Amino acid sequence: MSSSHARLRGSRVGLRVLGLFVLAAAAPLLALALLAQQVIDDALARSNAEILASTAKASSLQTLDRLRLARQSLLASAPAAGSADAHPLGAAVDTDARGRAVVRRDGPGAARLLTAARGVAAGAQARLLIVPDSTGAADVVLRQPLEDGGVRLGLVARDFLWDGFDELPAGLWMCALDDQGRPLQCSHPGLAERAAHLLAGRGVATGAQHGARGLFLAADFGAPDWHFVAGFDDDRADAAAHSLRRQLPLAGAAVLLLALLLTMVQLRRTMTPLLALTHGAQQVAQRRTGTRLAITSQDEFGELAGAFNHMAERIEAQFAELETLAAIDREIVDGADLATIGVQIVRQLQRVLPQRAVALAYLPNLDARHLVGIVAAPTLPDTRSHRIAAEPEVLARIGAAPGWLPLDGVLEVPGLAGGAALPLRRRDRCHGFLALGAGPTPDEDAQRQIHELRNRAAIAAGAAERERSLVHAARHDPVTGLLNRHGLDDALQQALASAGPGANQLAVLFVDLDRFKSINDSRGHAVGDQALRQAAERLRDCLPEQAEAARPAGDEFVVLLPRAGDGRAATALAQAINDSLAQPMLLGDTLFFVRASIGVALCDDARAGGEAVLRQADQAMYQAKRAGGGRYALFDPQLDRQARRRAWIEAELPLAAERGELRLVYQPRLACDGRIVSVEALLRWRHPEHGECPPGEFIAVAEQSTLIEHVGRWVIEQACRQARAWRDAGIDGLRVAINLSARQIASDRLLHDLQSTLARHGLLGADLEVEITESLLVEQTDSTMARLRALRRLGLTIALDDFGTGYSSMSYLRSLPIDVLKIDRAFVRDIGHDNSALAVARAIVALASSLGMRTVAEGVETAQQLEALHDLRCDELQGYLFSPPLEAGAIAERLRAGAIPEPTLSP
Repeated sequence: MSSSHARLRGSRVGLRVLGLFVLAAAAPLLALALLAQQVIDDALARSNAEILASTAKASSLQTLDRLRLARQSLLASAPAAGSADAHPLGAAVDTDARGRAVVRRDGPGAARLLTAARGVAAGAQARLLIVPDSTGAADVVLRQPLEDGGVRLGLVARDFLWDGFDELPAGLWMCALDDQGRPLQCSHPGLAERAAHLLAGRGVATGAQHGARGLFLAADFGAPDWHFVAGFDDDRADAAAHSLRRQLPLAGAAVLLLALLLTMVQLRRTMTPLLALTHGAQQVAQRRTGTRLAITSQDEFGELAGAFNHMAERIEAQFAELETLAAIDREIVDGADLATIGVQIVRQLQRVLPQRAVALAYLPNLDARHLVGIVAAPTLPDTRSHRIAAEPEVLARIGAAPGWLPLDGVLEVPGLAGGAALPLRRRDRCHGFLALGAGPTPDEDAQRQIHELRNRAAIAAGAAERERSLVHAARHDPVTGLLNRHGLDDALQQALASAGPGANQLAVLFVDLDRFKSINDSRGHAVGDQALRQAAERLRDCLPEQAEAARPAGDEFVVLLPRAGDGRAATALAQAINDSLAQPMLLGDTLFFVRASIGVALCDDARAGGEAVLRQADQAMYQAKRAGGGRYALFDPQLDRQARRRAWIEAELPLAAERGELRLVYQPRLACDGRIVSVEALLRWRHPEHGECPPGEFIAVAEQSTLIEHVGRWVIEQACRQARAWRDAGIDGLRVAINLSARQIASDRLLHDLQSTLARHGLLGADLEVEITESLLVEQTDSTMARLRALRRLGLTIALDDFGTGYSSMSYLRSLPIDVLKIDRAFVRDIGHDNSALAVARAIVALASSLGMRTVAEGVETAQQLEALHDLRCDELQGYLFSPPLEAGAIAERLRAGAIPEPTLSP
C-alpha cells in the first residue's frame, strides 16, 4: 500500500484521477493510451497476440482493483450496506484468538467462509487465500489480522470479482489461474486445462493464439501471482482481432462516458488535453505534420504536449527529407538529367544548412577535362552553374580522400570560399564532389543528411556515366571507336536536317577497303581488326572538324561531310583518304598494302532519306571498285537507275517461270558440210508489262545471286523436255547445249537434277551438252573437278565457253575434263580485218586438236569469216550468218527440210 500511495503522490495527473475513482480513471487512460499509440504508429495494426495480451492485462488490472476494493470493504469498521449482489464481499467473518467466529456480513457464502475459517492457521501471513468448494470452483478469501489477535476473513463475491468474464466478445475466452495453474475462473467451461497448458508452454492448438498476463499480488496481498490467459477459438482468431479493433472506438467512448459520470470535476482538466493529444496524433497519422498542441498545464499533460510538439517537428522535418530523397530517387530511376538532380540536391543541402554556401560538382561526360559545379549560397537568389577546370590528378586526390578534404590550395570553386569537399565515389571511381563553404561543424543529424545526399549524388553520377557508356556502346563500333550503324543513322538524320543547296550540300563518302578479306583469311580476324583500327585512325586524321566517320559493318566506312559546297571538298577528302590508306600498314611483323574504293554522293535536300543517300554513295563506291579500286567515284543517277533495274529483276525473275514468262529459243550449230548437228538453248524473258528483257541483263543478275540455280533447273527441265519432243518427232542425233554458271557447278544438287531429268525424259547423257565459263579455270577446286568428272561419267559433253577471253591456264586446261572449246565471238568478229584475230583462232583450233577436243566458233556473221574458219577446219559454226535463235518449231522445220536457208546477216 505504501509504495502505491507513493507512486500516486508522485504523479499529479494520477492524484487527480485516481483520487476520485481509480476504476473510472484507469480504464480511460488505458484506452486513450492504446488509441494514441495506435494512431501515432500510423498503420501498425495490432496483431492478435497484442489484442489478447492487452485483454489479459485489462482483466488482471480490473481484478486487482476489485480485490483492493474488496479489501477496503473488509477493513471498514462496520458492514457496508446494500444487497449482496452489489457488494464486493459475499460474506465476512471475524474470528478471535480462541477460534470463535462472528459473522460480520451474512450472505450466500457465509457457510463456506465459516468452513474456510477453521482451516486458516492463526499464524498465516498471506492476506489472500484460494479455497476450493465442494463443486470444484475456487473461492477467493481475503484475510486481515486484527489488533486483538483475531483474524477477519472476507469471501470476495464471485459475481463482483469475475464480473465481465461472461461478456467477452464472440470467439474470445479468458481464464484466471493461480500460481499452480489451477483454474480460478474461466469464461467458458472446459478451458481450464487448455489455459494451463498454454501458460506452461506445453502445446498450442493449430491456429490458436493466446495472451497471458501475470497479476503481481505479493505487494498488496502477500500471495503468489495469478495468471490471466486469453485466447481465441481456432476458427475465430482473426475475426476476434478484427472485432476488437472495431470495438476499440466504442470501448473508448464507453470508458469516456463512465469517466464523465464518475468525475465531472476532472473533465476539463483531464479529458481536454487527452482529446487534444489524440486529435494531434490523428493529424500526424494523416501526414498533417504541421499540427501543434497548445497545452500549457504544468503537469504530465503539459510535458506530453511538449514532447508531442517536438516529435511532430521532427516527423515533419523527416517527412520533408524523405519526400525530397524520394523525389531524387525517382529522378535517378527515371534517368533524369544529372544537372536537374544536382539542383535538387543542392537546394536540399541549402535547407539543411541555410547559413552555408554549398556546391555539387560532377563530370559532364566520359572524356571531360572539367567539372560542372552547381553552387548555392545565402547571398545568391538561386542556384548557379559554373565550369570548374579540374585536372585528372586533382579529381583523383579528392576521390582518394577518406572523408572531408579542405579545398584551399587544391581547387577553386566559384562562389564557395574555403570549405571542404566530400568525394562522390561509386564503384572505385570518383565522379565529382559535394562541397560546403567555411563554417561550423554540422550537427549529427545534418551530417547524416549530407551523407544521404552525397550518396544519392554519387549514385546519380554513376548512373549517368553508366547511361552514357551504354549509349556510347550502342552508338559506336567497339573495334574502331567510330560510330556504328545506329550512331550513323542518328548522325545522318541530323546532318540531313541542315542540308541545303549551294554551300550547305551534304557529302556522304562510302569507303570500302579493297581485298580486305585476304588479310582476314591469311592472318586471322585479330590482325584484321588491327587493320581496321589503323584504317579508322588514318580516316579520322583526314577528317575536317565538322565531319563524322562511322563503321557500319565489316570493312566499310562512311564519312559525313556537312557544308561540302559544290563537291570539291568531298572529292579532295576522298583523295586524301585514299592517299592515306594507300600507305603500307605494319600488322604484326608484316607490311600490308590496303587500298580503298570510295563512293561520293551529294545531297542538297533536307527531306531526302538517309537510306537513299547511303545507297547512292554505295553505288558510286561499287563503280569505283569496278574501275579497279584504289580510287573514288561520284554518284551518277544512271547508277541508281541500274540499281533499281537490278532490284526489279531480282523481285520479278523468281516468279517469271511460274507465270509462263520464260521460254527457250535455240540457235543451230552447223558442221562444215552444212548439217545442223547441235543447237544451243538460249533463255528469253518476255514480261507482260515491260516486254523483252535482254538476256545479258537478267542472266547477269541471276548469276550474282541464288536465282541462277532456280532458273537453271527450269532451263534443264525445258531443254530435256524439248529434246524428248524432237526425238518423238523422229529427229534423232541432235545435241542440245545449255549454259551452266559457276554457282550451278558448285551446287550439290546439279548432278542429281541432271540425272533425274534425263531419266524422266528418257534421254542419254550424250543428248546433252553443258557449257561452262573460263572463270572455272581460275577458281578451280577439287570439288569442281570432281563434279565435272561426274558429269563426264554421265556421258554429257562439256564445252568451255568464251575461250581465250579470260585467264586460261594451259595446265588447268589439260587437267579439265573438256570436250569442246568455243572460240569467243570477239576473235571471230575481227577475222578478215585483223590478222591477230585469225592467228588466235588458228592457235585455239590447233590447241583443241592437239588435246583431242572439238571446236565451235560462235558469232559467225560474214562469208569471209565462214571461209576462214572452214579453212582452219573448225568443227562447228554458229551465228547469224546461218540463223538467229529460233523457236523449237522452227528448228524442227529446218531439220526436216535438211538444209539451212541462204545465210543472212539480219539478227
